Amino acid sequence: MKPVAASGGSRADYKLCAHEHQRARLSHHRAPCLDEITDPRPSSSSETLLPPVTFHKLRASLGGGVMVSPVLWTQGLCNSLTKKSRAEVGARQDTNLYFDPNFAELLEIWGNDSVWPEIRVLLGQRSGKVLDLACGTGRTFDFLKDFERLHYYGCDISEPLIDRAANRGIPRDQLKVTDATRLDYADREFDYVFSIGSLEHFTVEGLASAISECRRVYRGVNFHQVPVSKSGFDEGWITPYQAYWNNSEQWWIEQFRRSFGDQVWSMTSRWSDRQSRGAWFICSA
Repeated sequence: MKPVAASGGSRADYKLCAHEHQRARLSHHRAPCLDEITDPRPSSSSETLLPPVTFHKLRASLGGGVMVSPVLWTQGLCNSLTKKSRAEVGARQDTNLYFDPNFAELLEIWGNDSVWPEIRVLLGQRSGKVLDLACGTGRTFDFLKDFERLHYYGCDISEPLIDRAANRGIPRDQLKVTDATRLDYADREFDYVFSIGSLEHFTVEGLASAISECRRVYRGVNFHQVPVSKSGFDEGWITPYQAYWNNSEQWWIEQFRRSFGDQVWSMTSRWSDRQSRGAWFICSA
């Protein structure tokens, strides 16, 4: 959810570990939760594509839930019961916001203490071409540019946002104005594809198309961060500031499985707001 200020937190050390990965698989593909983040340094060490992520320092959250207040739980239940009445609104995506200069300014700061350090950790020990889907102003480039083995590419539907991305130093031939539901890239062009706070704003049909396109253009691992409801209910399309789907973690897993099959894992992000918490979905074929 891009225009929302990020929550703070401690920092964690990520490491691939087959044993922990197996524990996650045995618990409905729920990967362990972040405990803290440690900034990875560029490394020439060998990397592993599968399992996509598991961690050296962690707080086990297998089968765990999120504590919510009775008021928030009740609101989530009401949203869930009335979501059909909002379905028609959710069939329309408002893209005007992506051409608003004030919105562009918000994109520069919202993930400083949460999702941007997280994508740095997820990709920092990897190499190859990486696509930032719905890259906005290209802010994540600042967190990845010192990893010389990573080659960053970004795309967005908004030409003004792409212009801002180019102005921050991203080579113009590595940026593209394109619709995420019809990506102008070749099959299997990228080693990695990621998105942060973007997919939740798509229509249901657009979401299915965008995930399918992510599956088509990659050959390694996908990382996608979205909000999930703190209530645990599928609350449907809500409009507290920027409209988005505030649904359960399981709902999102089902969306990704339509393109990636069973190779979908979830992991808690440190981003949160009043009614949503962040989750990463890691997908591989």
